[in-house]
This record gives sequence, C-alpha cells and structure tokens, in this order.
Amino acid sequence: MDLGSSGLLKPRISAFPREGTDAPQGRCLLLFCLLLAMILSGCAVNRAVLRDPLSPEEHNDLGVAYESRGENSLARREYEAALNQNPASLVARMNLGNVLLKIGEWRAAESAFEEVVARNSNHAAAYNNLAWALIEQKRRLPEALQFAQRALDLDPDPGRSLYYRDTIGMAYLSLGNTAAAVATFRDLIARADGSSLEFLGEVYYHLGLAYEQAGDRVQFLESMRKAKALLPEGDLARRVLDKLQGN
Repeated sequence: MDLGSSGLLKPRISAFPREGTDAPQGRCLLLFCLLLAMILSGCAVNRAVLRDPLSPEEHNDLGVAYESRGENSLARREYEAALNQNPASLVARMNLGNVLLKIGEWRAAESAFEEVVARNSNHAAAYNNLAWALIEQKRRLPEALQFAQRALDLDPDPGRSLYYRDTIGMAYLSLGNTAAAVATFRDLIARADGSSLEFLGEVYYHLGLAYEQAGDRVQFLESMRKAKALLPEGDLARRVLDKLQGN
C-alpha cells in the first residue's frame, strides 16, 4: 500500500530560540522594527555591501518568530543566515531541518538532521526528526526505525516520548510490519491520555492506516472516524475524510 504522506502535522520537535533563552517574543518584535527601519531608510537598496546588523542568534530568533506565524520561507532564510555566520549552531541547523520538513524538502531536511547528530550523538529530537524525513521519502527505512528507537532510548520523557513512539509506529508501518505498527499505536493511545486532541487524532489516523494495510476494514473505519472527530480543520482532516469517503 502506498502510504502517501505520513500525515506529518508539524516537526516532531519544533522551533528553538537561541541557546539559554526563553521564547524571544519581545526581542523578535525589536528585530522586526529594526528591519523595517532599515528598509524605510533605504538600506535595503544600498549598493554598498554592509555588515549584517544581526547576530547569528538574532537571525535564529527572527526565524522562530517567522515560523510561528507560518512564514516558513522567511524562517528558512533567517536560519540559513544564522548558519552562514555560525555553521556550528545546532539550534539553527535543527530549526532549518524542521522548517524544511514543513515545506516538504525531505532530502534537505535529512541532511540538516544528519549534520546535527554527527555533531551531537545524543540529540534525541534530531534522531527522531531524521527518522521522519526518511519515512516521508520511503528510503533507508530500517535506519529510520533505528533512529526513532534511539531517540526514545535517549529521551524517555513522558511527553516527548509520545512523538518518538508515533515515529516508531510509522517506521514499522512503512516497513510493512503491520502487527508491530498496530501494537505501537494502540499502546501509544493508552499512554497519550491528556495529550492534545490534535496529536491523538493524528495517532488514530496512523492506526487507521495500519488497519487498512492489514485489511481490517472494521477497525480501519473506526480509527478513521475517531481521527475525524479529534482533528481540527486542515490537510490531515481532509485526508481522513477522503479515506472515509473512499470506503
């Protein structure tokens, strides 16, 4: 069965502000004002090559602000600017990988996450998101499963581990191990009490895909109906509806 997109709603671990700071809302507003002032003063069209007025950390923070507004192309630009100044920034490279996942540039996202784990072999989120990038491409699937399992081993936090378990389930499903996928998703639903309805809806959608692959139409329809009831309006909800209307 062609799974199509695996239903990724967002990167498993999303945008990070700079190291050692909280969410930079006030600072990002100041950065927006600075850029606007530059444009109004004519700096944007000056023929002279000027020193970048923003630090790598400020470019990263601005990217986080853009990404929070859904302006993913602008976020990508800022993360890349941060990395041009400081190629060693794992925060900016992780954020770049995440925004590349959002816009469907799987191979580029894969490269970004591979760079993170090459520099930090204990970065659970990078292993998990690398697994997602591979699953979306339907390539290196045995490695994708290993990466997701390593993320869980590295970070058993009760909240974040739910996302790792979902990734593990999708890796099993992509490998054709339907029984393991069903067991993983059912266990995840039992663990996810108190999680967001959107996340739970996504897991039910994935469980439905597993039952569809197994040929269990009754459980497939039940899982998809539960997913439809939980998911907000959006691409994944439309995909669930298409599945239900096709059956």
